[in-house]
Amino acid sequence: MTDQPLNEDQQLLMLYEIPGTLTEDQASGHACVWCHTPYGPLIDLGGVADWRPHGCASCRTARLDCLRTYAVWLHHVDQCARCPTAPCAEGQELGQRHSAARDHAGKQAHVRCTKCRERILLARTRANPVVQEGNTAVSRRYAHAGVCPPIRRRDNRALRLM
Repeated sequence: MTDQPLNEDQQLLMLYEIPGTLTEDQASGHACVWCHTPYGPLIDLGGVADWRPHGCASCRTARLDCLRTYAVWLHHVDQCARCPTAPCAEGQELGQRHSAARDHAGKQAHVRCTKCRERILLARTRANPVVQEGNTAVSRRYAHAGVCPPIRRRDNRALRLM
């Protein structure tokens, strides 16, 4: 098999969605990298030499939808004057679409706020997408919109008011 340049979908999936640890069947393209199924046609996600991850059509579509809804939501938040502090109706709708896409892709409903590290339930909390640039990669993250809610201490346990 010759190594072809990755198309845009393969690049997105390779950068953000392929798990860091794969079984031998997943790494060789004999099982979906997300649901582990060895059945049905598997789609090449890119790779080199013996590392040829593949995904089933439904998992691949769900992961791409998750990435695309995040990108649309992020673009809106970057352009909207209101969303950085209190999401507007469109920003909330885009966040809901992304939350539904995450759910369809089998991702956890809760994420961590990059500012305060508290758990955020995307479907209920006013949150925004945040891109963080690290030393080796760009991360897609989330943060509370505006100021993070205050922490209240009770019985030696931190409680966040929402």
